[in-house]
Amino acid sequence: MRLQWRGRLPSHPFRATTTLLLRIPRLDRLVSSPLSSGRPVYRSVEHSCQPPPHLRPLLLLRSSPQRDCAPQISSRKLPKAGGCTCLSASFLLLADFPHGAAAGPCGRSALAMAGTQQQGTGSATPAAAPPPAPTTVPAPEGWVRPWSPGLLSPEELEQYWRDGFVVKNNVFKPEELRPVMEAIDRMVDELAQRLLAAGRITDPCAGASFHTRLAQLERHYPHASVLLHKQGKLPDAFAQLWAHPRLLSAARQLLGEDVGGHPVWNLRCKTPQQEQATVPWHQDTAYLGRECWDVLQVTAWIPLVNATRRNGCMQVVRGGHRSGKTAPHTGCAGGTWYLSMDEAAVQRELGVDLQRDAETCEVPLGGVLFLNNLVPHRSLNNLSGEIRWSLDLRWQKLDLPNGFYGLKPCIRMCQAGQPGYQIDWAAWAAIDRQVLQKTGSPPAGGGAQQEAAGQDEGEGSAGGGGEDLDDTIVGPWMDSWPLTHSNRHVEAWLAGKRAITKA
Repeated sequence: MRLQWRGRLPSHPFRATTTLLLRIPRLDRLVSSPLSSGRPVYRSVEHSCQPPPHLRPLLLLRSSPQRDCAPQISSRKLPKAGGCTCLSASFLLLADFPHGAAAGPCGRSALAMAGTQQQGTGSATPAAAPPPAPTTVPAPEGWVRPWSPGLLSPEELEQYWRDGFVVKNNVFKPEELRPVMEAIDRMVDELAQRLLAAGRITDPCAGASFHTRLAQLERHYPHASVLLHKQGKLPDAFAQLWAHPRLLSAARQLLGEDVGGHPVWNLRCKTPQQEQATVPWHQDTAYLGRECWDVLQVTAWIPLVNATRRNGCMQVVRGGHRSGKTAPHTGCAGGTWYLSMDEAAVQRELGVDLQRDAETCEVPLGGVLFLNNLVPHRSLNNLSGEIRWSLDLRWQKLDLPNGFYGLKPCIRMCQAGQPGYQIDWAAWAAIDRQVLQKTGSPPAGGGAQQEAAGQDEGEGSAGGGGEDLDDTIVGPWMDSWPLTHSNRHVEAWLAGKRAITKA
């Protein structure tokens, strides 16, 4: 924000009433607060707290009737502060000063002034200094929000805006994730019984554990993990985790109060040395409709084991979201349904280097990797002898397009003014995208032949239910980018399109 002013800075301390001007990306607001004897009262837009890292610049302005010396601020019309007749030239610009270096007219540190809260009529109590301001553009315009109380600390929120991701350890105790693991055990058992009934396997591997059973099934039927990956019905244990108060508090910190759960949720069944579970570099936006490319979608990637480099944890490219662009992708990588982006495209379009800026995110059981939908990421090959299980769950602002090709809306998970909002899971689950796909009902604006679309790391859900054992995955993203490689998934997509054309 550019500032011009006339007059000179006063040599005396601020007196009487002072107004705080808080500059937030895409939000200008004046908050008037009484200051007495050099004891400023800092007040954020939503609540009293220590200054969040993104309120920059912060101006201290003195009430004055001298309208001819009011500063000119970006030629924008700002609301008049209550109790302040105009804005005088007597103010201090705190932005772009090193923290603690800018001194106010009364000789006090600018940060000391901004970080002091008035405690009734008593003495002021120092507040902790905010984390350093980022030196680069932190995120696409309109995404960044000031810190508010929740799961993420001010420093962690700052990292999320700056880098595009943050790892938060110790979000859950292992026993809190046990219901999810037990639900997966039941899903694997149901899959084994289906394969056994269909004559695809002769041994259901019933004695194997959560960590190995699916991998043992794949020795008999190589695409067992793909079938489980395509499961489209949301188990109750997954829903309860998705709506956990700790996760929702982080979602509200990043998105505000009206939060919707995105229709894309995924169970990751990363069996050892499985190409179809090793995802190349991509951006999540590439799998979705263009109408949502500028919409912030927050992913919580939750491992159900200790996720390490050896068993195939995630790698994320720091700052790869800052340009606000979705780089070119091609399909489909190897023998998979995945889109991929090459190193040259990443550097050319996004201004980051995969060798220099990629960070390996090992996440222990109980931790969560939060990332946005524009930051490039991939998963590594699982070189261990056990399955790397994980869930990814997504949220976005409820009133914005979700890019899911019209197949399914978001579900409301938080509502402003209703802290005890009850999520209507049953109604949302009744919209079965499997039925939409199998009946060939096209979504608004395009055809979805066999598969739900737009899922991160390129998944779909074709044929997940009943006795259908189709282990190909297809979706409309295959029409969004050049198909430079053909495999059974691509051929299934093209065959589906030909069948619809003939019909």
